[in-house]
Amino acid sequence: MQFFEKHFGASRRKRGRKTGIVRNRIRHYRRKLGLTQSELGKKLGTTAATVSRLETEGIKISVDWLQPLAAILQVPMTDLLDGPSTDSIPLLGHINQSGKMLPLPKSSESSLPVRIPARDPVAVRLERNLGPFLEGEVLIGGRLEPDQLSQAFNRVCLLEIETGATLLTRLLPYPGKNLRYALVPLVSGGLPQHINHIAWCAPIVMAVRYF
Repeated sequence: MQFFEKHFGASRRKRGRKTGIVRNRIRHYRRKLGLTQSELGKKLGTTAATVSRLETEGIKISVDWLQPLAAILQVPMTDLLDGPSTDSIPLLGHINQSGKMLPLPKSSESSLPVRIPARDPVAVRLERNLGPFLEGEVLIGGRLEPDQLSQAFNRVCLLEIETGATLLTRLLPYPGKNLRYALVPLVSGGLPQHINHIAWCAPIVMAVRYF
């Protein structure tokens, strides 16, 4: 309730009386369902031109519009009420080999989410180049629950081994009788290490490079 009061005020009256400024998420979810503006307009009982206006960045939209929109787009209303933030940035296009930007296809995403794709993130910063990663990059991993460890196989992970050391390595299952895992160094020519226990593991989900 506090969320809606913040964006719309305490009263929920007729269309146009109480409104909130929203970031353009209507277009995102419409495209995700494969709907055209005309198709969404028919479901709303309005026109494609009105849908186009509703999708305009920063427009004020009443609760009476947002309620049916949320139902049709199959998302919570709060997902359409994302205020100005830097957790998503406009995606302008793709850069080709010559350095020229090509426009995005109409059906593709128009924004780039920058949220960390992990429930329990951890991060480290590299002092030197290591494997595919560069000096100064921040690597972000998502901790797994103990019963999810198989999801980390064949991936680069941050993990803590029996000695208490935390390593950045590639994790593989090991078919040995007494040893369960193989840790493959990211440096060329490094020898695998075979272990039986991992205290915790966080596959790398994001690399951030600052300039």
